[in-house]
Amino acid sequence: MLQFVYESDHTGPVGFEAIARLLDLANSPARGPFASRGLTRLSATDFRHDYELLLDGTCVLRQCLVNVALGLAGLDDAELQALAGLLSPDNAALLRRSVQLMRQNPGQTLAETLSPVLNQVWDTRLKPIVEADLLNLAKPPSTNAPPAPAPGQQ
Repeated sequence: MLQFVYESDHTGPVGFEAIARLLDLANSPARGPFASRGLTRLSATDFRHDYELLLDGTCVLRQCLVNVALGLAGLDDAELQALAGLLSPDNAALLRRSVQLMRQNPGQTLAETLSPVLNQVWDTRLKPIVEADLLNLAKPPSTNAPPAPAPGQQ
């Protein structure tokens, strides 16, 4: 099963990061190859494979996310502004843009509708975080461990 996921063109960078993280917890040497493979999948197009699974797939979480999206799209302008007022300016702008896209494209899938916003979030926020984690996980395990205390020190 892991070989199938590793070779799949439908596994995105977050998928590889999650698998590498789980393999790290299991002390599996396969962690490094999965992390390295994830480093080759850092484009927004690759990231789309990750969010399509949640937004268009058949998982239970999909329906929860669709319900939240429909609720947000159904807010009137005053409610949307009140909600946006609770967020940082950058996040408020993302919320407003997402709701605008959902209102303008009611027949599209959530992934299709939100892809411009999600790609922006990937490129400006998430990609550097995922890339740093994958780089760390791609290192041999001995370089991830904190240095052992010197003899006689606790």
